Amino acid sequence: MGLIYLYLDHTHVLEPAPDRFLVEAISDYVPAYARIAEAMHADQPVTIVVRDPTCAAWLPRGRLAYPTTTTSAASTSQSPRT
Repeated sequence: MGLIYLYLDHTHVLEPAPDRFLVEAISDYVPAYARIAEAMHADQPVTIVVRDPTCAAWLPRGRLAYPTTTTSAASTSQSPRT
């Protein structure tokens, strides 16, 4: 199974990029979860940048559906702008 890189970006430090899926509202939750599921089944890594606080609480719980998944979560509150 692929890796999930989950960045909790409440301070908008990370800029949008083509290889990052941006979650800015609750309406982005289902597409983000679908992107994670697709990546897991294709054994590909996926990078999710979460700015919505509700989704930031919900998305890490998704790993319960994929117990063999390695999830890397980081907060960007003190990270440099990339």
